Amino acid sequence: MSPAYWPAAADEVFTAEKRKEKVREYSLCNGLPLLRASDGDIRLDVMTIYRDRQRLYQEHRVNIPWAIIDTVGGELQVAVDYQVPRIMTSDPDWPDQLLQTLSLR
Repeated sequence: MSPAYWPAAADEVFTAEKRKEKVREYSLCNGLPLLRASDGDIRLDVMTIYRDRQRLYQEHRVNIPWAIIDTVGGELQVAVDYQVPRIMTSDPDWPDQLLQTLSLR
């Protein structure tokens, strides 16, 4: 085993530990709101949280509700692709909608 291999192996262990810790943290949550505050792409965030939610369900049978709080508006294909509820802040009732979507009310 060459020394060049060791950092990669350490990174893999760290990454696995980091994933495990993230899933543990999610298991303590009641809901996962994502904020879309700019026209930037949130696709990577949605894909990452989608994967983490799947892992949490597989390992602990916990299905945490999630939603995108959208201050931008317009088309957001990733919300459709990953079936993420979208709460538009242009709606004056958005805080109540968010609480209902996340099953907190």
